[in-house]
Amino acid sequence: MILYSVGLFVVIVFLVLKYVYSYWDRHGLPNLKPEIPYGNLRILAEKKESFNVAINNLYTRSTDRLVGVYLFFRPAILIRDAHLAKRIMVNDFQHFHDRGVYCNEHGDPMSANLFALPGQRWKSLRAKFTPTFTSGQLRNMLPTFLDVGEKLQHFLEKFANGSDTVNMRDIISRYTLDVVASVFFGFEANCLQNPDDPFRVALLDLNNPESFLNNIRMTGVFLCPGLLKFTGISSLAPAMKKFTTEVISSHLQQRETGQVTRRDFIQMLTDLRREAGSNAEESLSDAQCAANVFLFYAAGADTSTGAITFTLHELTHNRDAMEKVQREIDEMMERHNGKITYDSINELKYLDMCIKETLRIY
Repeated sequence: MILYSVGLFVVIVFLVLKYVYSYWDRHGLPNLKPEIPYGNLRILAEKKESFNVAINNLYTRSTDRLVGVYLFFRPAILIRDAHLAKRIMVNDFQHFHDRGVYCNEHGDPMSANLFALPGQRWKSLRAKFTPTFTSGQLRNMLPTFLDVGEKLQHFLEKFANGSDTVNMRDIISRYTLDVVASVFFGFEANCLQNPDDPFRVALLDLNNPESFLNNIRMTGVFLCPGLLKFTGISSLAPAMKKFTTEVISSHLQQRETGQVTRRDFIQMLTDLRREAGSNAEESLSDAQCAANVFLFYAAGADTSTGAITFTLHELTHNRDAMEKVQREIDEMMERHNGKITYDSINELKYLDMCIKETLRIY
């Protein structure tokens, strides 16, 4: 009886998987042959390539304008035609606004950030946040950036005349976290001087590829949302969720009672809540604020670190470009008597081109 039950179970699983992986065949779309149970992401599951590289490799395996792929058990369409992609993202955006990532606003509030919210909920929150990222708001934030930048300058001075190899990615990562802590969390971290600062340790734990639960969470958030809904696993580790929620709630309370005023993202959220007043539908809850602050912590730190590090890497391999950037910065500083402002930074056209070229390459 047991053997019969096991055999029946195996047959059912086989038939279900065969049905899942015949989705694009049934819909008549050219597709890449999947591997059970990885779909087309076996190399990602084996941790041999990053997600972006794995998708790029799938892109090169076809010549069709549209090609069906399987993100593990999830069917997806890979757009290979630039004009069609533009039409989808612009003309037909009203049909393709959702990113399809995990979002459970009531059961897992920390998953309900601007990146993940669907439909009208996303549109409403985006309308609230758009005014917070105007050039005027960024201009107001600049003093905070400059304060942390001054700490970075002092930190690097001890390496300037030395001959030791310096891990710039590590230094830039710590600098970026100090900026994120100040601008988005509203407190002064000390990651530059202290590699074991709790703010940095939390991010290292969040991105730890050796953690089984972290891998499940990342897979569930981006590739298999149903996995988290089925297992009930939170999209964020409980310790990280507790840390973020407590910090944000505490700072929101301080700002709303007038104890502290700063030019940062927390202040913008406070102002939004104050403008909404008693309107429950328009007001942002503590959980919504925490979720969106965490979004910038998790997504902003790594991307900013990568952009800065790769730009420095390219400049060190192109001496002429590096000297031209240096001259441009020196001339700008001379024109403004050594003072950095929002407007003076916008004068660095060649540096801007170097950063954009780096982003295009990587």
